[in-house]
Amino acid sequence: MSQVGFPAVFTTTSAGRVEGSRHTNRAGNSDTERRQQTKIEMTGKKMDLLQEYPVVIELPVQWGDQDALGHVNNVVFFRWWESSRIAYAEHINLLGADRSERFGTVLASMKCDFLQQILYPDSVSIGARIARVGNSSIHIEHRLVCKRTETVAAEAVSVMVSFDFETQTSCQISPEIRLAIRRLEPLTAADGVNG
Repeated sequence: MSQVGFPAVFTTTSAGRVEGSRHTNRAGNSDTERRQQTKIEMTGKKMDLLQEYPVVIELPVQWGDQDALGHVNNVVFFRWWESSRIAYAEHINLLGADRSERFGTVLASMKCDFLQQILYPDSVSIGARIARVGNSSIHIEHRLVCKRTETVAAEAVSVMVSFDFETQTSCQISPEIRLAIRRLEPLTAADGVNG
């Protein structure tokens, strides 16, 4: 029986600790073992490239991610950004605290800059951090680092909007979400000054 535990979510705290999800990966490694492995992997240049991102996920490049040109198709990057965005949202309880049938969040905008090709076989590390918190919007910056080359392969910005599904309008981000962002990223503009 195969065990599923991907994507594995790792958070680098301001003190440099790596905290992970509560999954067991396909190799049967526990969360603690994976954290130790990640500390080793996340050293050197790769760690420097993602050190300012409090949430980092690692994903394998799948054979089916390639297109006819032999590199990872651009659509796959947007799935990776989604995984990164969801991992960040889970850390601040964005999918739980404000989730109801009436209130939630929607993706309003997504921008991606492709910097280099990614080829199979490989894996990628994707960091997420808050760039700006407005009255009703949260701007999340993403950085994708290719494991094989230890270089930044792409960067993106997602704009999430707090939304009232009954009135079909945006609404204010809750104080609880702002506090959760501040706890994860003390130096971010989570208080809405920029909004």
